[in-house]
Amino acid sequence: MLKKSNLLQTALLAFGLLVICFLSYAVALGKVGFFLDDWYIIWTYRTFGTAKFAEFFKGDRPLFSYVYRFFIPIFKDSAFGWQLFAIFTKWLSALSLWVLLRMLLPQRKWLTYAVAAIFLVYPGFKFHYFSVMKSQGYALFTIYILSHIFMVLAVRKPKRRIQFFAAAIICQIIGIAPQEYYYGFELVRPIVIYLSLPEEDQGFKSSLSRAFKFWLPNLAVMAGFTFFRISQSNLYSYQISFYSNLESTHYSL
Repeated sequence: MLKKSNLLQTALLAFGLLVICFLSYAVALGKVGFFLDDWYIIWTYRTFGTAKFAEFFKGDRPLFSYVYRFFIPIFKDSAFGWQLFAIFTKWLSALSLWVLLRMLLPQRKWLTYAVAAIFLVYPGFKFHYFSVMKSQGYALFTIYILSHIFMVLAVRKPKRRIQFFAAAIICQIIGIAPQEYYYGFELVRPIVIYLSLPEEDQGFKSSLSRAFKFWLPNLAVMAGFTFFRISQSNLYSYQISFYSNLESTHYSL
């Protein structure tokens, strides 16, 4: 349990991330409307209702329709609501990242906070104003980071390992299956697991072996989704072109 002073400090630092988020993104809150794909998402909702999203996304990330069917009825066609939600989910994603880093590097409190703050404001992602779709992307990223947090807890708390493993796998599926943006981050998970192992178990070979064993359930989920994505590629507008690109490159040499 955290002491009251530590709990208060953590709460203040979390609030500080929220302030940074508002200072970064709330300048135009309520002053702008919808952009890019936001328009056809809102039009579909207003014209056909939420039930149409299943058909709408049938040929383009079909699992993403479930995310829309959950969030669209909450904010409907409110530009202000979606923009506020985007700020909130952006903050949640930074907060979850900070929690994960603190678990992995408990002695580097200010470094982990700085990383979370930079993640919050770094302009490498320029479509924040694309609030309808990207707010849900932030929400999925938060859930995906939660998968890593639950994985760390599964490694460190053997008495509740099964429950934490189950939570990690559920969050992993929700995090990567609908939108696929965070699929590649699965390759970071073994490193997270390795850093989560107890200090007394830090022999390199034995720790590497244990980390791989802990990763196996998540690796199986990743392999299963990969198989689904390849075998059901006709359901997606974005085709897997890695092998065809390699083949065309081979014949062009």
